[in-house]
Amino acid sequence: MQVKMGEREKKIVKLGIILFRKKLGKRGKIETIHDELISINYSPIKRVVSLINRAADKTNHNYQKRIIQEYGELGVWLIINHPLFEGLFEPLCRQLTNIRIPVEKFEYKSKLTKIEIWMMNKVLVYIKNKILEPGGLYHYVEKDIEATQNEACKYMLPIIEKEFEKIENNDIREAVVMLSNLFIWCMIRDTAYRDQFFWTLWQIGNKEIRSGIKQHPTKLIKPFNLWYCNLWLKGKNESKLKRAQGELKMGEYCNLESPCVPHIQNKEVKRGFKR
Repeated sequence: MQVKMGEREKKIVKLGIILFRKKLGKRGKIETIHDELISINYSPIKRVVSLINRAADKTNHNYQKRIIQEYGELGVWLIINHPLFEGLFEPLCRQLTNIRIPVEKFEYKSKLTKIEIWMMNKVLVYIKNKILEPGGLYHYVEKDIEATQNEACKYMLPIIEKEFEKIENNDIREAVVMLSNLFIWCMIRDTAYRDQFFWTLWQIGNKEIRSGIKQHPTKLIKPFNLWYCNLWLKGKNESKLKRAQGELKMGEYCNLESPCVPHIQNKEVKRGFKR
């Protein structure tokens, strides 16, 4: 299953996030969430947020740069602010990362009002119901995850789902499990974000996750300049220049851009799945 086949599901999530920000007003703004997260004096939060921002900073394509920071910080913000997710951040860190957890229990007083929490729940259930509507491909996403040879992600997902069982509201629990599956699937499949995700995971992942990354049939950890986004942007500009100079015909690519064209990337991604 190619990542483009999941465009419907990705658009639903994107629209859900836009709706969420609209409903929360200033509280849901990207800048407000960023400022709140960097003000939290708790080392594991600081570590995760700093890595999200570093991955974004090292991405040269402006759209991908914005999405990495926006979605990454929103995920961290939700898990520490929503009362139904209380107590999930620390056990997930302990089981999945090499981050040292302070002895003092992390207690964060959410600034969300009851009406804001109610609106957030409505948006989460809306996303879940839209994804499950007839014509969706979420069931293929689940099958695709089962077929992946990405042992790091296969190790993570059951642990995440087990922790999410603590969420008492069935609809919200199903929604966040679905969103976590979609997120991991996109990180496995989507070359625009895959390099940044596995670089971040390599920095904080525990030994099982790092071992899974090493075992993957393709090279998941690359220098910043070889990240797909950065390579494609540089190659695209070089191809454009060479076409203008008459060195390349329309439909031809320079050596730098050639590995980034979709059919080549799809072949590379397919190597990570069982045949």
